[in-house]
Amino acid sequence: MTNLSDLFPAGAGKQVSFVADGAISAAGKPVVLTAVGKVAPIAGADAAYGSVGEIGTSATTENTQDMACTYDANADKIVVCYRRSSGAGYSAVGTVSGTGISFGTPVEFRSSGSPNKLSMTYDANAQKVVVAYTNSGNTYLYAKVGTVTGTSISWGAESTIDSFGDWPTLAYDVNAQKVVCAFIDDGNSSYPSAYVGAIAGTGISWGAQTVYKSLGGNSVGCGYDSTNQTMLCASTHAASTGAGVNIGTVSGSSISFGGSWQAFTTLFGYYPRCQWDSANQRIIATYQNDSDQYGRAFIGSVSGTTITWGSEIVFNSAASYRPWVIFNSSAGVNKAYFVYNTVGSSGPATGITATVSGLTATFDTAVAYGATNNVGATTNQPALDTSTGLIASLYAPDAGGYYFMPSCKMFTTPYSNLTATNFIGISDAAILDTASGNVTIKGGIAATGLTSLTPGSDYYAQDDGTITTATAGKKIGKAMSATSINLEYQS
Repeated sequence: MTNLSDLFPAGAGKQVSFVADGAISAAGKPVVLTAVGKVAPIAGADAAYGSVGEIGTSATTENTQDMACTYDANADKIVVCYRRSSGAGYSAVGTVSGTGISFGTPVEFRSSGSPNKLSMTYDANAQKVVVAYTNSGNTYLYAKVGTVTGTSISWGAESTIDSFGDWPTLAYDVNAQKVVCAFIDDGNSSYPSAYVGAIAGTGISWGAQTVYKSLGGNSVGCGYDSTNQTMLCASTHAASTGAGVNIGTVSGSSISFGGSWQAFTTLFGYYPRCQWDSANQRIIATYQNDSDQYGRAFIGSVSGTTITWGSEIVFNSAASYRPWVIFNSSAGVNKAYFVYNTVGSSGPATGITATVSGLTATFDTAVAYGATNNVGATTNQPALDTSTGLIASLYAPDAGGYYFMPSCKMFTTPYSNLTATNFIGISDAAILDTASGNVTIKGGIAATGLTSLTPGSDYYAQDDGTITTATAGKKIGKAMSATSINLEYQS
């Protein structure tokens, strides 16, 4: 007998049988206790951007202006639309591999007229992508339907949404199987308004216009509430009115707003964006404040058509221009992702993630993913690839005042299912998903599947499921030998 641990059998009376929620690959794996009393392997990832995917081949011809993207779930592709300085609109289809993305040959979707203020969405029923844009004079509002084939895309005929539309934002209503376009109606006192679009073949037709705020606005946003099957239509206005959201219900080719527009701030600003947190059933909103340009977020709960907003959250105490927010509902992630420009309107493209709790949110560390850049002048719409859980993030590098080579990086959202309180023990064997198996729980001695430990050292479970001496993880116990850990109950 050479080790104190030899005095005890494996588990030392602390082995408990659990059902696995997710396969546990081997003995010696740290596991957490889930809310329903099962055990799950520890899983997680750090925030990271993959390698850059450039669109096109020549900086002189790819001088980029506005940019937007969406994910085509049927084709399993990222589709990007952008405007060249020539005034033509182009698109490209991206294929994700690992954490990188590569694009096919760009395809023109409009030959002239400087399509700008781009927004995109994906119609899951029609299995088509839609892009909305204004012309160079910001007088007409248009849309086109795109069909992805392989690494290319073809576009249907252009449809007119409105003859005086500005600042379009698209979202897809899953329940109604319709596309909603929120916009500023410059032909009607700049009232924030919405249309409902129905795709037929390679075209899209629009129903009657509905005003959702009878007050002049300057920009809008739109998102889908998957829990209540409603549309969240946002807008910004002058000081004292500020920015807020109205809740609409799509029926047929129209949208109705049963409640009132409800402000999340009374400060003047631009670029309101709102998305639905399906995990916590909350609205996540952001906008660009006019005075200090700080990065701000607001969390709202919904009851019928009433929104209760939490207090303002400043997530970046510096200029945070042209923000977008989307929600990553991938299994185990459930975080919001914000993108914005820093250090002025031509500053680095930056991303930051947040976890919602109640009517507030906790933000992670911001990460710049592009060099000094313009990020598409007025838009930088990201897109969630639901097959990988990665988020397409756009930018255009600055080359002496010209924003060249539309570019994309895929973002890995940081997450971990390990909390300060849910570590339960170490597996005694591999356990198949939904099968039962033994786990040595806290208070016992784990002595199966462990190797190369340093006796007397404290060990910690890490977010990636490893067990190391790095104190950044959750302390689980002290090594008694090279192959055993005393899972201290008080840890």
